[in-house]
Amino acid sequence: MVVTNASLTPLIFNSLEDWNNWKHSHSDANESQDIRQPEGIFWEISRLLVRLLGTAGLCLTLVFILSHSILPSARIWASLDHSLLISFLLLVLVAIVSTVAHELMHMIFGRSIHLSSNLITFVMRTKLNHIWSWPKLCAIDALLLGIALDFALAGVAVLFFLTTGIQFALFVWSVLVFRILWQFNIFAKRDVALTINFLLDKPEGFLHRLDWRVRSGLAIFCDTIYLACWVFPLLVDLPQGGFRWL
Repeated sequence: MVVTNASLTPLIFNSLEDWNNWKHSHSDANESQDIRQPEGIFWEISRLLVRLLGTAGLCLTLVFILSHSILPSARIWASLDHSLLISFLLLVLVAIVSTVAHELMHMIFGRSIHLSSNLITFVMRTKLNHIWSWPKLCAIDALLLGIALDFALAGVAVLFFLTTGIQFALFVWSVLVFRILWQFNIFAKRDVALTINFLLDKPEGFLHRLDWRVRSGLAIFCDTIYLACWVFPLLVDLPQGGFRWL
């Protein structure tokens, strides 16, 4: 396929797929030219505040884990004073609310209104292609302030649990920590991997040399390990009973 313009050198594409990829990348580039990083004292203070709250939440989570020897797992939400079915519905609700809050950070600090979701996998994504032309700190904030908010909310849940003893706060903390760990799967296009791509200036991905089937397989393998570690304590407790299914 040949694309020509009176004032430009003709472009030759080997396939329709190559043409679509080129068109997509250039439309993103043109669109990103109109989206500048948020500037001003308000944005500086806002970013700093979220960073500080996230750091405080991380410290509280680490101290809580070390001092109480409690790891986030499905055993926590199964121990609520509800049936397993009600606990599962609460799990889905907390996961959806925390995911929306996480993506709002990307949308606000990344100045993006492009949000896509997958109802099958319950995954939401915010389009941030334009931040590659931003100053480094602004772009990193757009990528990582979602995780910072997760840590901040986890810290609030820890404080609420320690002061009130309400088990539901511990349940919320467990879900949030699992969400944070889920972002560290570097074989999937998630916040940590995208941040590494940006720091290394690799828009195509720092693992681009791996076949996409290999990357997909490793991403699924890591997610399976995460889920297994989270669910395994519950499976150990099930034979002992004590849980209401309905």
